[in-house]
Formats: sequence, C-alpha cells, structure tokens
Amino acid sequence: MDELPGDVAKIAQRAALHLPAGRDLQQAWHVIDLAPSGEIFPHVDNSDHLGEHIIGISCLSDAVMRFTPSPHPEHGCAALPDAQVDVWLPRRSLYVMAGECRLKWQHAVLRGTHSVPTDVTPAQWGDMMAKAGAQVTECPIQLPSGSGGEQQGRNTVCVTRNRRMSVILREQAKQRF
Repeated sequence: MDELPGDVAKIAQRAALHLPAGRDLQQAWHVIDLAPSGEIFPHVDNSDHLGEHIIGISCLSDAVMRFTPSPHPEHGCAALPDAQVDVWLPRRSLYVMAGECRLKWQHAVLRGTHSVPTDVTPAQWGDMMAKAGAQVTECPIQLPSGSGGEQQGRNTVCVTRNRRMSVILREQAKQRF
C-alpha cells in the first residue's frame, strides 16, 4: 500500500482487513473523477481480470449506485427483470463490493438527483460526519411526514450528485495458467 497517498493508504490497509483470509489488494489503484453531468453506465465486472472484491472510497459528493439484474443469461438474474436497488454512497464513505452484487448484477453510478430509502437517522448521519471530520451542514435525510421523530428504516435521503471522485482498490485476481 506504500504507493497510495498517506491517508488513503491507511484507509486501504484498514479496509483490506475485511477481505477473506489469504486475499490481498492489488498495488495498482485508480481514481474516477466524474463531472456533475457524468455517470458510470450499468456494467458487470470481470472477476478474472479484476479480482472478486473491490473497495471504493467516495470523495467530494454523495452518490447513488444502482444495482439491476444483468441481462446476460450466464449471470442467472433473468427471473428478476424489474428489480432495482439504489444504494446511497455518502461522501467520505467506504464500500466493499463482492459476490453476486458485483458479479451477477449490473451496477452504475447515477447523475442528477435521486431519493433513496435509508435506515440511517439524522442523528446517525451527524455522528458519521463528525467521525469523518466533516463540517456538518444541512442534513440530507428526510423523515416521513407526521412521524414526529426519527424512525429507523423509513427515512429518505435526497442525493444530488455533484463532482465525484472515488478511489478504487481491487483484490488481486487469481492467476490463470
């Protein structure tokens, strides 16, 4: 991890602890820089070349990653043609993708503004931002109307994606001879 900038290397080393035993991250890493109008189109990663796990570190802007069933029969999702899962990626968050969500479902990073259901409450969001060292501004989480307080699992976050940068770390791919 010594090729990564100092703070990113520390985060990557901690994240790598969550990989299964015997798995290592590639020394290579890349940064994706998306303009507010940019997006990553739906795709399924190739684990033969990119390993089974990736770790993403979200920077600059919140984003929404959308998962939809792959249209390719070999991925085994044909029975779910209308399924869709939107995941909120707060800025300064870290995510690990592996298994079916990475290798069978398409994933995309959306542009624009989207409302996403979340289990996170406004108080939890404030705690997360404080732990990340962020200046807490207006909370993006909206409570259901008439709820009278925080209800976990029924809240919505309104995500407007601006310029987004992410650092992507990949597991070393298995050697094929």
